[in-house]
Amino acid sequence: MDLNSPREENRKIPEQVPEQVLEQVLKQVPEQVLEQVLKQVPEQVLEQVLEQVPEKVLEQVPEQGPEQASEQVPEQVLEQTPKQFWEKILKQVFGQVPAQYLTQVQTLQQNLQQVQAPIKISEQSLEQKLAQEQKQALEKVLEKDGKREKLNDIYWVGSWGRPLVRALTEIIVTLPPIYRVGLLNQTIRQITHLTRGGTKLRLRFQSQSQNSETSQVVVPIAEVRVARQALAQAIVPGTDTLVTFNNGQIRFEIYPGGEVISDPINFVTQFGENLAVSMYCNDPSGPPPGSYNNLITEYLANPPGNLTSAITFDLDPTSPQIQGPLWLSGVDVYDDGDRRDKCKKDEEGAEQETVICFGDSITAGATSTRNAYLDYPSQLSNRFNNELRDRKIGVLNEGISGNQISSGGIIPLGIPPIPIPFPIFGASFLERMNRDVFNQTNVKFVIILGGINDIALSDRTANQVINGLKQIFLQIKANNPETKVFFGTITPFKDNTFGTWTIEREAVRQEVNEFILSYRPIDGVFDFSRTLQDPIEPLRIRPELTNDGLHPNDNGYKAMAFTVNLKKFR
Repeated sequence: MDLNSPREENRKIPEQVPEQVLEQVLKQVPEQVLEQVLKQVPEQVLEQVLEQVPEKVLEQVPEQGPEQASEQVPEQVLEQTPKQFWEKILKQVFGQVPAQYLTQVQTLQQNLQQVQAPIKISEQSLEQKLAQEQKQALEKVLEKDGKREKLNDIYWVGSWGRPLVRALTEIIVTLPPIYRVGLLNQTIRQITHLTRGGTKLRLRFQSQSQNSETSQVVVPIAEVRVARQALAQAIVPGTDTLVTFNNGQIRFEIYPGGEVISDPINFVTQFGENLAVSMYCNDPSGPPPGSYNNLITEYLANPPGNLTSAITFDLDPTSPQIQGPLWLSGVDVYDDGDRRDKCKKDEEGAEQETVICFGDSITAGATSTRNAYLDYPSQLSNRFNNELRDRKIGVLNEGISGNQISSGGIIPLGIPPIPIPFPIFGASFLERMNRDVFNQTNVKFVIILGGINDIALSDRTANQVINGLKQIFLQIKANNPETKVFFGTITPFKDNTFGTWTIEREAVRQEVNEFILSYRPIDGVFDFSRTLQDPIEPLRIRPELTNDGLHPNDNGYKAMAFTVNLKKFR
């Protein structure tokens, strides 16, 4: 849409445009369009405006810019300005308006005459009709211009998500070679477990560049396809669908530290089903960012080549089981109301809500059964689906193993302790909030569970952990005051198999939990510590709810999910 060169024959405006039509049109025109229009008003028009303002008023206006000066003109003076003058000015100003909008004015005038002629309609119903017609007309203009109408955003919700840590250039013998060298003429198939269904979807891909020279490369992706998972690396025949980017492009690039979101894809999904996202790189990708302990198996294809549409394939012998997604960080789904389950507020889209579970390995689901999706966020999404069926709530698991509130991937080792970077533990809570919380879709609730690694690995003081939690709360509220924030109490860890418990660290945990339980600005607290603690020895987790004394097991995560009070989400 070219604002600078409207066609001359389309720049005419009717001599008698109804006032209510002009008012409605001006309200519907985007602010950025009005700003551009005003910038193009000829100087002589502005001079005429100033000539019409009484001299005594101009004397009262401070010597400021035109924006400030216009605010100083008394309202009663503007009201007394001759109507003929404003009609003249409107004609000249509308000469700069894009032809598409003027066409809508003419159409609205004709509609107004047709409505008024045969019958007598109340002023209120007439305004409603005009507003609806203008909304539809402007939506068509914006769609033709390649813009997504903002109202549609309320129907998108986060359905699956995993946080990524930067590419690992260090040699970690427990990880497959792909983590060090990336892809070259290879296909990887990654599995996502949806917590919400819809009629469309879009995929999110990320690249990390923190503290790594080799991750500063641009990642070239040749093709991406999505299908329903059948079993392991096999997909359901007939469900394979091409994913495009940047308005229909197949190839795309991910720049260091950046994120790419696909075009919306028509693909009907259901709650709880698994999608297989197949990605092919024909050029060197460099070491990938990934999630290294989320207990989801991904599949590297063999032989090399583009196997994104293959029903199944053999696995690369060097990387038979990849531990988590690489580059792929999220799936959003869309539902505009056609497939709602007993929804009552379709027009407002209030049911589209994303819950972020933000935390460390306990949130990520460490030690739970692989590929069973029994981490506490997944089991919480089951509760939302079963108990709040009139709502459209998606849950994102944004937990990273070893993650800390205030220091990212740093652990003091040795005597005296020396800070050693552990990049596999990711950026700190505070460092990754923009990426993993604020940039997500329609976030309405955030559950914060963290601090145990700050205490057990970095020997942070209670004040340091508490100040970090306060900062997280304040930043989320500053970003959006309507977002509800919940804290979870730090769970017991005495007698864990890692040997990280001491009486001093326990005292810090107790002090932090006392703060969490008494912090009044928070929207709610879920007392995970009380749920998991052994009634005989409260400083440790009940033996039947843990396998290692630090992380809950499948039943432990279920108990955590049922600790969450769903009334807080109503």
